[in-house]
Amino acid sequence: MPALPIVMSNVTNYSSLKADLISLVGTDGFTATAKGSSLIIKLRNCDGYHKLVEYCNDSDLECHTWGAPSYPPFKVFIRHLHHTIPIEDIEKAFRDLGFSIISVLNVRNT
Repeated sequence: MPALPIVMSNVTNYSSLKADLISLVGTDGFTATAKGSSLIIKLRNCDGYHKLVEYCNDSDLECHTWGAPSYPPFKVFIRHLHHTIPIEDIEKAFRDLGFSIISVLNVRNT
């Protein structure tokens, strides 16, 4: 599965960046395209994507990407819960399972 592109701005030394990319993901792990003053890096897989995002964060490089493709947000609907269960308990149960919570609503049909 190909990963989303990473856009890097203000690249001053492409040769050094290319060497770092090769050491991270290998010679066949990426393609680089110049567009204006930016460099668009396309990685072959999600593993390389995560390595490059970590490298950009550690190196304080100016880069932009979209959400990680392997972790898209999703909605969960749970039916037939008793209406007296506190929302905090539901949030805690999902957090204990390792999920991050955006919001929890207790929808009641009348």
